[in-house]
Amino acid sequence: MWTIGKIDHVVVWVRDLEKSMAFYETLGFEINRKSLQEHREGKIPFVAVKAGPHNQIDLRPNPNWIPVEREKGNMQHVNVVVEGIEDIQVLVDELAVRGITPDYGPEIQGGSWRIDVYDPDNNRIEMALGVPA
Repeated sequence: MWTIGKIDHVVVWVRDLEKSMAFYETLGFEINRKSLQEHREGKIPFVAVKAGPHNQIDLRPNPNWIPVEREKGNMQHVNVVVEGIEDIQVLVDELAVRGITPDYGPEIQGGSWRIDVYDPDNNRIEMALGVPA
């Protein structure tokens, strides 16, 4: 029998690749520069944004794609764990400096502090601290 070891990646449609890359970088994701170069060369249809060393969200651009209403699509949300801080207010304050305000939270769910933000295409990103509340 086998086990599932991790989620390797999630793919989301985006209308404006540059705007979406900037948003995810603002949240703390890292653009995979190799995938960006390969996308620009027409070799792959997406750009990966890294969520730690082993996970990523692939941004698949389509300028004609029309985002669905919030909470009406197939994906309910992606959860990422924020490491390196123990106070949710630090995250909220730093995101505010970067121009992002949580859409929900902060609140405690499952024993840790969390906030939710929506990307430019109405995909919900839940950001949870990696330490217990």
